[in-house]
Amino acid sequence: MKNNFFIPFKGKYYECGVGTKKKKILVIGASFYCPFINGNDDCKKCTDINLKDSSPYDKECKIYKSKGKTLHNEPTYSIEDETIAYKRFATSISKFVGTDDYEKIWSHLSFTNYVQFILPVEEGEKYRETKESDLSPRDFNAFLDVVTELKPDVVIVWGCVVNTPIKNNKYLIDKKELIKTDGYVCHLSIPNIKHKICIINPYHPSSIRFWYNNLKTFQDHLLEQLML
Repeated sequence: MKNNFFIPFKGKYYECGVGTKKKKILVIGASFYCPFINGNDDCKKCTDINLKDSSPYDKECKIYKSKGKTLHNEPTYSIEDETIAYKRFATSISKFVGTDDYEKIWSHLSFTNYVQFILPVEEGEKYRETKESDLSPRDFNAFLDVVTELKPDVVIVWGCVVNTPIKNNKYLIDKKELIKTDGYVCHLSIPNIKHKICIINPYHPSSIRFWYNNLKTFQDHLLEQLML
């Protein structure tokens, strides 16, 4: 089975990088979720937390199909939807990109979510937090595939849960840095990539209080890495 189901969004200026050093930035969110299950058997299978495989419904989801869309392109749709978390994040790094324009900021970035299937939302809820039980080894292998393809200099990982496998694996080369920065920064050395990959792990931009309380810390760490 192919590791990465979701095709990452890649801005048209991604290869140009960000900042004076032209650092390429990949943003990793947590997961996509579906609030439209409503007892439909196909929807239940698509979002089955045991199967963890939405690919059979990639082109068959009635909601996406009616709009001429496919599930695997959700990273791009998420950027296009301009929801508050994506706007909040864009605003937070606008000074590094040199513009306040949402589309222009994201055009310099790449993005995907870590979990490689659509998560179900509980009945009566509109939002679904990612759980540790939602993760699988496939997600980390997909992460490696995406990083190997895009070769970012910096990977910004939003929030908790999905940060654990990304910051704790055999490719980690500076655990002391991770401890020194209170879990914000570390580096991975991944086969077939000549440069080390910097991981920066801020709070998720949807967590308003934690995001803004720790925003300067994130920006300071990002600036430092962009200047190296």
